[in-house]
Amino acid sequence: MFFRALTAGLNQESSRTISSWTQILGFIEDNYGKTGEFKRTDKNQLIAGEFTTLTLEYTVGAIEAKPGGIFRIGQHFMSGWCEDPELEP
Repeated sequence: MFFRALTAGLNQESSRTISSWTQILGFIEDNYGKTGEFKRTDKNQLIAGEFTTLTLEYTVGAIEAKPGGIFRIGQHFMSGWCEDPELEP
């Protein structure tokens, strides 16, 4: 009922997007802590604004990763950095 009320009056694309995120977030909530974990294993120095290589190790959890499945690793793109620091006052 809540989902129908939330999507009422939205276009099809918006409705599909909300439905998709509802499904994804529901899975995460229902399976929190069961999907395994990533651990960073390299010793590379992390310096803001510089590139580096990270090595991650994945330990399988109670819920198996399906063949052909993917891992999505979130990244922060809203850092406030200017494309060219010299252009920023």
